[in-house]
Amino acid sequence: MTPRLLSIIALLAFISFATNTPAEDSVPDFVANKSVVVARIGDSNAFTAYSKQIGEWTTHKFPDGIRATPVSGSHLIAFALEGDSIAELVAVDANGNWQTHKLSDENAKKCTPYVGANLAIYRIGFATWGFSGATRSWDSIKTGAAPSLSEDSAMILEPGYIHMFSELSGKWSSSPDLSTKKQASE
Repeated sequence: MTPRLLSIIALLAFISFATNTPAEDSVPDFVANKSVVVARIGDSNAFTAYSKQIGEWTTHKFPDGIRATPVSGSHLIAFALEGDSIAELVAVDANGNWQTHKLSDENAKKCTPYVGANLAIYRIGFATWGFSGATRSWDSIKTGAAPSLSEDSAMILEPGYIHMFSELSGKWSSSPDLSTKKQASE
């Protein structure tokens, strides 16, 4: 072998070793935003959250059979969930607190949040759930239409109505009937 070929082999061996060091293999997967860091604990179904505002860690374990994936907004993290029977929705607020909402209808097998800066919206069947990180509260509305999201609110349009969810109030609100009806005399 030529000295140049030996140098190339040595360089490739060094690069291979450097990219597979034990320290890098043990670096945890995590999601972070302006307010919170969330990481899975090992290969378990538990996650831990660190609040940059409070400076503490908190932990939540998801039920067996549920696959949880964190989805980040600017100030909260909500979880996409998949499994046999989803019994609760889960989000982490800016203080690192786990905010859960028990579902009365456990027929959902998959739910993925729409996430804004400090709100998360879940659509499950004919119910749409909103979570406000500002108020740390959940609210729902029954409608079959899909939501659209901005940084601080969600909107659902359906014939004759506009439904709004506000990050600041943590509540859904519906417009009065906006449909136009012809007068009988016309």
